[in-house]
Amino acid sequence: MGTRRDSVLGEHREVIRDAAARNKADSIALVGSVARGDDTDDSDCDFLARFVEGASLFDQAGLKLDLEKLLGCDVDVVSVGGLKDKQAACSPTQSRCEQPRPRPHRAHRARRAPPQKDR
Repeated sequence: MGTRRDSVLGEHREVIRDAAARNKADSIALVGSVARGDDTDDSDCDFLARFVEGASLFDQAGLKLDLEKLLGCDVDVVSVGGLKDKQAACSPTQSRCEQPRPRPHRAHRARRAPPQKDR
């Protein structure tokens, strides 16, 4: 018998993606205790979703309701747009969201040499 993580990511993966697409989310990732495998019987399933431009809170609420019906447990859906770190990226093929590599600050980028003046 597998874990709840295996169930969510294995047998429910495609229907979770379909529910996300119906509710204007272009990616979704399982996060939190279920993703880590340290959930209990009382744990909810937490998802991080990236919604397309024009999506509303109704879409986020619709996704939450769809997932609760599908999984038979409480679900929390957090939008990437609601995070303090707006660069968080969701990968629909992984159970957790990954942080992209930090981009170098402008001051640390290589500078081009100024053009040479003709004498």
